[in-house]
Amino acid sequence: MPQRGALAWALAATAVVMALLLWHGGVWRLVGGQDLHGGFLPKFHEAARALLREGRLPLWNPWEMCGAPLFAGIQAMVLYLPVPVLFAALPSYWALQALYAVNVLILAWGTVVYLRRCGIAAPCALVAVPVTVAGVFMSYAMVGYDHPNFLASVAWIPWLLLCWRNAVDRDWRIWVPVLGLAYAAQWLAGYPDFPMDTSVLLLAVALVDGGATALRRVSVLVAGLALGTALVAVQLVPLAEAVRESFRAEAMANYGQVRQLFGLVSTGLFRLLVIDRFGIPALVLAAAALWRPRRSRLAWLAALLVATFAGDPPLNLIYSFPPFSTVRLALGWSHVMPLLLGFLIASTVQDAVTTWDARLRVVALALAAVVVATACWSILRAPTLLRPVSPEYDLLAQRVPVLAEVQDALPGKPRFVSARETDGGMTVHHRLPSATGYDPSMPPRRITKLINHVSGVNDSIVRGMVVERNPQLAALMGVGIVSVPKSWAPVMAQHGFAPVRELPPNDVLVYRAPVPRARIVHRALAAPDETSSFALTVDPARDVAATTVIEGGEPLPALAEPPQTAREEARIVVDLPERVEIEATLAAPGLLVLTDTWYPGWVAEVDGEERPILRADYAFRAVALPTGTHRVVFRYEPASLRIGAAISALALIAMAALVVTGRRRAKDA
Repeated sequence: MPQRGALAWALAATAVVMALLLWHGGVWRLVGGQDLHGGFLPKFHEAARALLREGRLPLWNPWEMCGAPLFAGIQAMVLYLPVPVLFAALPSYWALQALYAVNVLILAWGTVVYLRRCGIAAPCALVAVPVTVAGVFMSYAMVGYDHPNFLASVAWIPWLLLCWRNAVDRDWRIWVPVLGLAYAAQWLAGYPDFPMDTSVLLLAVALVDGGATALRRVSVLVAGLALGTALVAVQLVPLAEAVRESFRAEAMANYGQVRQLFGLVSTGLFRLLVIDRFGIPALVLAAAALWRPRRSRLAWLAALLVATFAGDPPLNLIYSFPPFSTVRLALGWSHVMPLLLGFLIASTVQDAVTTWDARLRVVALALAAVVVATACWSILRAPTLLRPVSPEYDLLAQRVPVLAEVQDALPGKPRFVSARETDGGMTVHHRLPSATGYDPSMPPRRITKLINHVSGVNDSIVRGMVVERNPQLAALMGVGIVSVPKSWAPVMAQHGFAPVRELPPNDVLVYRAPVPRARIVHRALAAPDETSSFALTVDPARDVAATTVIEGGEPLPALAEPPQTAREEARIVVDLPERVEIEATLAAPGLLVLTDTWYPGWVAEVDGEERPILRADYAFRAVALPTGTHRVVFRYEPASLRIGAAISALALIAMAALVVTGRRRAKDA
């Protein structure tokens, strides 16, 4: 089939799927939690704003959790081009629906082209599209419905299979790089679990499928996946650093218990997530594909069985080895299952149309109609099934300007805490500095620990802060503004907070001067390790404004008390996401403390000379300064980004060299 014909079929399938999805409003109002509106959408907007309007790579997010990496959190999908393009061009709602449409189109087009390569006509191949989309939506707790990166990750698998098949049968020098590009796109789609699981499933396909020796099949697969992984090292290396600096570094020992929840047999979820989810007609049609088995169908079956039972012994032993040992939620397998099942169903429909007698053909087509109708019904009603609702954006549109005005008017632009704005993603979307935020995946570990200490909880998902439990520690983190119900204002007054403005519908902003974000101190407490650093930082007897805790084995810098009449100042003169400049005047040797998150990659210059950044108050930054007036510049220039970019550049050169060699060989032939 000409490629234009395949694209036309794919566009038609996409139009049908999106019409069904949009019938009840699309992916927006009813969702599975705060992840979409509080986590994904604001970062999608920031990626678009930074890349296409400001011409910079959004490396750092200074508006949440006193500062956190943004680019390294791969779920922001910064380099997945549909995201910045769509969110720069369209309003939020339509940009999200368009993103789903793009991913459905990638899925449908790849499915038609790949299955046509396997001898299945386009109308039969398209049966797999609604089965896949519905299966992704109706997975664990419907988590695949409102996580656009899930569908995006699955959408690239048909293209991976097509490129691998062509690399095996044709000139591998040309097709292995293309395979690498498709795998890179799946990585950039934003959920690392999926490409990791896909690599295992593709290996199962390569071992079972035919067309060449097993060595060639596996070799071209490994080469393509390795090139694709290297190509996105520019994001994967910072991601690895972000994992190391997050709560995951300490929690990995307990991941085995969490992953046990994803075993379909051991947990009793097999019936729910296989039989009930896909239905008996779909399973019957998939089984019928093996009546006259071909190697490609056996390969899909092998991959399907691995995906189905990957969470159960003995297949779950894979999680004993890196990088799978770093996976917390084993979500990829279940979301790839419907695609593989769809391939088998499509092959049965093809057989029924072309080779079966009339009676069996009628039965098969009737079952296929039931399967497609059921899948379409699932897509149609998906936007009505969940209970949590989207933020009240009309209300937030009234509240955010007030909050921004108050924040700008108060000295030092203090950080705020407000659950409604946090869950709605307003911190990043409107660039409102906060000591908290919404990050369910990889918030910086030390900031998370401080937030939890304020709130008296032990939660790895950062959402808010109960400031009144520990207003001193909250003040150290820069919190000066808190949104509370009007009835709660007297309680906050007991902690020194005074009302400054009202917020609709029935809230009030209360204010207490926090510890300045940039301050000069001349007294420091030495902490040899992280444990003692935390204990000294949260000590309620410490004067948090006049002292700081310096962690590390090195001796403290030489400090001295200034004359009582001396005037000292630390003034932020440039405040950009990846660059903060401070003019500091000291009357005696001291420390400039900046209560922005300490993180690998930040470097400091004092009057043009690089100086070490000390870890202060457990999670923040400090630089030693002599007497006098100085210009201190903090720049975020992570080595992980440079290392990753170098690896990506080498991979790109290698891929280009392979393509050039392949084209020359084809020309000579």
